[in-house]
Amino acid sequence: MRRIKKISGGMVCVFSIFAYQPAIAQKSEDSNSETYTAYVVRASDRGYQRVEALTVRRKDHAVQTRVPTRLGCDRVHSGKDRLWCFTRITPDKPRYYTDPTAYAYDSSSLAPSKPLFKVKGIVSRARISWDGRFGAGTAFTTGHSYLGVGGTNFSTMAFIVPLGNGGEPENLQNWEISHKGKQVTSIDLNVWGVTFDPKDSDHFFVTVYFDGQPYLAEGRFSSKKILVLQQGVECPSFSPDGKKIAYKSRTGPTRWSPAVLDVATGKSVIYEYVKDSVDDQIEWLDENTLIFQITDAPLVGSAQINLYMLDMRGVQPQPRLWLEDAKSPTLASK
Repeated sequence: MRRIKKISGGMVCVFSIFAYQPAIAQKSEDSNSETYTAYVVRASDRGYQRVEALTVRRKDHAVQTRVPTRLGCDRVHSGKDRLWCFTRITPDKPRYYTDPTAYAYDSSSLAPSKPLFKVKGIVSRARISWDGRFGAGTAFTTGHSYLGVGGTNFSTMAFIVPLGNGGEPENLQNWEISHKGKQVTSIDLNVWGVTFDPKDSDHFFVTVYFDGQPYLAEGRFSSKKILVLQQGVECPSFSPDGKKIAYKSRTGPTRWSPAVLDVATGKSVIYEYVKDSVDDQIEWLDENTLIFQITDAPLVGSAQINLYMLDMRGVQPQPRLWLEDAKSPTLASK
């Protein structure tokens, strides 16, 4: 397994009435009009949280269209030929609530899928490996906040499930978790936020929390072992080329800022000047662009969850609104 050096430097302080056929990439003679497909969950929906398919211009990531699909999911993520979904609503029975249930839909047709397994708690993170071999999720099992004395007012369950052979989800907290050659046995141990290596889906990064602190850790499904690497990295998210990790860095008692870690050098850039707290697993639009949700609380009216885009090129880049009333963004598999 790879070791990562200590962080240093770099601080820069539904229902559809038609059958939708998603286009993974549409090219034309004009390269500026090339588009790709992405998915989001409509944040303001109550109960049946509708998935929307987006047509996005590749040049500047501008959203051209957002079309509702028939799927209702609290969280989604896209892998090869599959759309990974957690929902509390039984498909075709929008009034029938159940425990969060995992589904793996065919991403080319969004054809109906059989339920895979149920989860106790509130699913807050969802990831599927690029090749569709593994699905992962994180559920809050008591409460639904990271806040509290010492940040320990929560309990999570992170799991990975092999999707090819009908396997059962593996609770990562039951695996061997080690730090500096010793097994982690702290009473406040929690695990959350899986992200799969885009070049090797058996390999993943995850947050491990113990002794009042979050750490970046890595593991392999085949070994059922997790190695704690370094402190201060929460909710990791691999870049498309696997060379960087976006994460949220705690920069205040109740505040997190977006940050990016270079895997090879161990150096991080923390965008501390971003004024709004980022409390979610960040997604990548391309090698230079991050996307994350922020809850906007206007002086008048109700709070709204919106998606913001951060182009990391330039000096002190500022996030800008990407899409209103949306959460859980994911790019369609290519």
